[in-house]
Amino acid sequence: MGQKQFYCNYGLPMISIILDMADIHQDKNNRQEIKSMADDQDKHEIMTIEEAAEFLRMGKRSIYKLVKNEEIPYRKVLNKYRFCRSALQEWIKQGQ
Repeated sequence: MGQKQFYCNYGLPMISIILDMADIHQDKNNRQEIKSMADDQDKHEIMTIEEAAEFLRMGKRSIYKLVKNEEIPYRKVLNKYRFCRSALQEWIKQGQ
């Protein structure tokens, strides 16, 4: 018994089309992963309070309370709070 190939309107075997679709799907996933990595690299090392809140997945009011109680690493630059991404990461690791 020979193998049968099914052809679409374009005369290409269906198996070829399925493989091509899998390649397209994989390429799309790779592009999304690369974009995500690039977005992470674009993030600034020094963050505003809004960025710090987003990074920590907390509300801004919670960040202000932590600053007021001096429980979170921060610096004040020209009367504005700034947070170092690596210092916040270390703060999280220490469980403070």
